[in-house]
Amino acid sequence: MVRLMEIQELNTVLDMWTEINKEVHTFVDAQYWDEQRETMIEVLGNANVYVYDEHDVIKGFAFIVEGYYLGGVFVEAPARRRKFATELITFIKSRYDELVVTIYEDNTLAQDFILTQGFAREESDVDEATGVNEITYGWFSPNE
Repeated sequence: MVRLMEIQELNTVLDMWTEINKEVHTFVDAQYWDEQRETMIEVLGNANVYVYDEHDVIKGFAFIVEGYYLGGVFVEAPARRRKFATELITFIKSRYDELVVTIYEDNTLAQDFILTQGFAREESDVDEATGVNEITYGWFSPNE
């Protein structure tokens, strides 16, 4: 089930964020993700964080900042084929009229996934922090 994160779950979500980023973004130095943990405590603390909870165990999460920016969808490896990411995105899309997400160009699986969720490619840029090419995708509610 998808629900809002509870504050006592912040460390679990932060650990997932760090480990999943290291796993799927092998083209970024792993130390970068460790160095971003303090920043992410603040980001997640000010975000709407939605977790996928299965029998009181968090299997994945997604978060929204600034009212429309999807900071990412993160699902632990053993659960990725179970459509938890799709359920997270569907839940979030039912609550927002517009979403924007930025994905590293080398993360083709994430790009393929976000396209299946109705997002459209908007622009390309370079992430200043990592020097890695990234692509921004947008989604607008059909009800708007």
